[in-house]
Amino acid sequence: MPSSGPRRRRRTCWRRWWPPNDRSLVAEHRHLLIVEDHSQFAEILAAMGRLMGYEPRMVPTLLEALEALGEGPAEVTLLDLLLPDSGTSHTLGAIGSLKAAGAGRVIVITGVPVTHDLEELAHHSGAERVIRKGCTEMEQAIRGAIG
Repeated sequence: MPSSGPRRRRRTCWRRWWPPNDRSLVAEHRHLLIVEDHSQFAEILAAMGRLMGYEPRMVPTLLEALEALGEGPAEVTLLDLLLPDSGTSHTLGAIGSLKAAGAGRVIVITGVPVTHDLEELAHHSGAERVIRKGCTEMEQAIRGAIG
């Protein structure tokens, strides 16, 4: 069978999904506070936040997180469970102070396996979720926080 012209190549690239048609997927002028002492992982989270329309701020300690919230609130706060100035129980205990300072929805992130007990402690402390560090779970948690 003779062809009627050059065959069109099907595009399968980022243009199929960016920019998203659903404006709820893109946060406009929303702030993401990342409290993470591992700078490379914090940069990855910041890049993910930017792709979702957030303006990320990164701080490595709990004290600096409170100072950053004094400069302006965050829609979502990603809070590492173990920080240089805070252990597990102190970090969980500080969630109420962070929320009072304008942390918005707090998502606790950790490099250790998430147990049921840890999830309950974090929930009772005011956290929305506790997730193990990993990009897929991070993206789902941030998207879930914006509704």
